[in-house]
Amino acid sequence: MEPYEDISLDFDQDGKEEILHVFYEQVINEEYNYPESVTGVVAVIKDGKENSVTASVGMEYLGNYLMQSEDGGYYLYMESAWENDWHTISVFDVNQGFPVFLGTADVGGFYDMTPFDANDFYVSKILNIMGTWSGFQKCRVGKDGFPEPLRQDYTIWRVEEADLFDYEPAEEEIYGVVTLRRELEAYSYKNPEKPEDGAMKVIPVGTELIPYRTDGETWMTFRIGEGTYIDVFYDAADPDALERTIHGIEEYDLFDGVL
Repeated sequence: MEPYEDISLDFDQDGKEEILHVFYEQVINEEYNYPESVTGVVAVIKDGKENSVTASVGMEYLGNYLMQSEDGGYYLYMESAWENDWHTISVFDVNQGFPVFLGTADVGGFYDMTPFDANDFYVSKILNIMGTWSGFQKCRVGKDGFPEPLRQDYTIWRVEEADLFDYEPAEEEIYGVVTLRRELEAYSYKNPEKPEDGAMKVIPVGTELIPYRTDGETWMTFRIGEGTYIDVFYDAADPDALERTIHGIEEYDLFDGVL
């Protein structure tokens, strides 16, 4: 949905069409010429009367998407960018004859993965766990209007996923690896969809680990070569701590290549 575009639909299912009008107000820092803040404005015109809501949604406007959930509800997703290319999705409910700002989804953003199916789309998020990576999740519009992940973990961007979504992530997102500085005992298996068929093994110094999946906070599954996977867990600790340990060893001492 383009900004300033009008869409006429029976949003509140009362038998009459309402008009949805969406735009944004972008503030540019004139001294340094960069986006400073953006306010989203969503209006619904019903029976000739306009009701609107405004919300501060980020630093730079990126796009609007009108989504319909499986139960027929309509929601406006507004994507915005923040510092360090951090993307968010702000959610507006447009089902009631007037718009309501529901809040910001904690799933990241679409980036270049334009959603075409409200029940089958992808979002991507910057993850800081055993390095800094871009991970994606498959989602649908949930009953509350927010993106609902179909699985709770994230898959880390690789070449094959980039090709699938016609997306060109930065080189370090595709080829990023970490290398073991010390031996590491970890659970190892061959099939990532059947991790129960594995065993504990000692992974030798110098092994290159390719990030594969993670919950974004406590664990990471790494791929070794083309056919082996291992699960690595942080020791129980504050997930927001600057320095975290694995088997009592700080991650920067265990891995070479952690950014």
